[in-house]
Amino acid sequence: MRGQSSRAAVIREDGRKRTDFEQMIGEHDMPLTNVIMTLVAVGLVLWLVNRFIPMQGQIKSILNGVVIIVLVLWIGNLYGIFDHLRQFRVGR
Repeated sequence: MRGQSSRAAVIREDGRKRTDFEQMIGEHDMPLTNVIMTLVAVGLVLWLVNRFIPMQGQIKSILNGVVIIVLVLWIGNLYGIFDHLRQFRVGR
């Protein structure tokens, strides 16, 4: 397509064009209902594993802890808590 910008316009779900700042920080629209449904699904799977798969209590505790930590990091990433860490470099 000639005469058009090589950078495609990014349109939000509500029909408005994203601002350059939103594109720069990589903001993604994730409705609250999707977040809640994901949390409920993860909780249900974790409950099913804890309830119906026989394993030692210590292993269940470790599994629950890992799942909670991953969920907290995922939610933190959704809200942009870790965006400022991208400026740090390790090595050259």
